[in-house]
Amino acid sequence: MMTKRQVAQHKPGTAMTIGGPLPHRHRMIAQSGLARLLAGVSISAAALALAAIPQQARAQAVNGTPTVQFGADAPVRTTTSDSFNVTANDALIDWAVTDNTVFLNSGTTHTFARDGGAYTVLNRVSSSPLSGTLAISGRVQSDPQGKIWFYNPGGWVISNGATIDVGSLVLTANPIQVTSTAPDGQKFLGSNGEIRFGQAAVGSSVTVSSGASISASQSNSYVALVAPRVVQAGSVTSNGSTAYVAAGAVDIKINNGLFDIVVSNGTDDPNGVVHTGSTTGTVNNSSSATPQGIYLVAVPRNDAMTMLVSGNLGYNSASSANIVGGKITLSSGHDTPGGVIDLSRGGAKGDLAISNATFLSDVDAAASRALTVTGTDTFRGRLTLNAQNGATGGSITVGGNISVAAGFDAHADGIGARAADPLDNTLLAAGVRGAN
Repeated sequence: MMTKRQVAQHKPGTAMTIGGPLPHRHRMIAQSGLARLLAGVSISAAALALAAIPQQARAQAVNGTPTVQFGADAPVRTTTSDSFNVTANDALIDWAVTDNTVFLNSGTTHTFARDGGAYTVLNRVSSSPLSGTLAISGRVQSDPQGKIWFYNPGGWVISNGATIDVGSLVLTANPIQVTSTAPDGQKFLGSNGEIRFGQAAVGSSVTVSSGASISASQSNSYVALVAPRVVQAGSVTSNGSTAYVAAGAVDIKINNGLFDIVVSNGTDDPNGVVHTGSTTGTVNNSSSATPQGIYLVAVPRNDAMTMLVSGNLGYNSASSANIVGGKITLSSGHDTPGGVIDLSRGGAKGDLAISNATFLSDVDAAASRALTVTGTDTFRGRLTLNAQNGATGGSITVGGNISVAAGFDAHADGIGARAADPLDNTLLAAGVRGAN
């Protein structure tokens, strides 16, 4: 038993004997002995020994406990990384999250890999202390064949300084329907190959913060952010197609490189989609290349909604930064089945506001109500504007053709357009009332 003086002098974490603390040399021997012990025992025995280490020494990259439902081995977990070896085409990992706000800690990595073949991993938050957003603050990475999906009922925040570098990516606050009895490779898809995003919680969102970076560099890759509110203020690069979809519930199919988006329940968010960052990619201009596109789609449910678009969007060519390729679709209040805006489908209260934006590719923009273009906006390719209740604008520089269409008895006026090449520009219906 220690004397009161010995107790007072004892420092937490110092090895003690009945007579007092061990000398430094003895402490080193004790530590090396523990290392030899752990090296020579079974995994289960080592786990018991590690369990005795204080909690702060066992912190993980992801603040939660994973349960592999199918398609992957048990993770390899350290204080700085969580790594999963995927063993099938589909893998489902349920996470019981233990932190109120942070899913992946800053300075840590969350890694996925498979020995050959494409695969999809759904990381599904099954329980959380709160219903709000969870932050990804570290690095998520996979090999080029990995399609990595994340679902949390409250949504996600990709923090300033965080990076995601995967084959393809889904971040969503909408539950993804899983059919565990379906064949491997079809467990996350419907009968038509669509991803089935169920009803999201009101107020949930997905945000890419300024200073955050997302890269999907695999050929024909995709990035999809799906929630009632989607905010993109960071940097997103895809070697395929990108979609920001604001909806309560939606089916999304990736068909020959293009997004087929059909909203079954709209969003109650006042903006739906807010874009202020950079969404770009490198376009493949060969005749055999899979089509590429960038989609911003928001459909209101009951209240009026105004999608806000600024920043940089579009594709550069690998051979020349001046070659226009790919397509940008901005749709407020309309579905985009087959990758094309359907003016007859969607909510009737969708406004679209474009301000101080640069578009590197052809643009199709439509609003089920009003469309405005303010500030100074540059369209390197063709521009088509379609608004049911009118289109008004500021200063627009257009590299290709511009077409402005307004609904019956509406107007398209105030749009000042200047062609980058006067020989390659046609201005339709600018300043003309009732231009259909």
